[in-house]
Amino acid sequence: MSSTPVHDLTATLARTLGEQPAVVLVHSGAIVAHATAHWLIDTTGHLAVELDRLTALHPGLHPLADPAVNPGLHNAGADQQAAVTGVWSEGPATARGDAPRDPACGHTLGDLYQHLSVEARKGRA
Repeated sequence: MSSTPVHDLTATLARTLGEQPAVVLVHSGAIVAHATAHWLIDTTGHLAVELDRLTALHPGLHPLADPAVNPGLHNAGADQQAAVTGVWSEGPATARGDAPRDPACGHTLGDLYQHLSVEARKGRA
């Protein structure tokens, strides 16, 4: 995985939360950043609050706030959640650190997604 602020943060979070919880937490931050950028929810500066507001909009989103699905959200401290919110405030959730901030570029999220499971690595590598 190339070194970008998102990847560096994910690696830092993984040391305390574990790799998969860190990846899911960082992905959650990307989803929240997208939702706030498109005025689906208000920005509060608190990742857990924003994710709760987002999941309230549609039943299909409820798993994002489920501790079994997103343990990092429930185990991360306020400073860790603020770091996730901060890293996505630097640019679109789909931008790469070594590329222009192109909203069509999904490398950062795609790279992280491959860390969720063996199946993701095989099917999307």
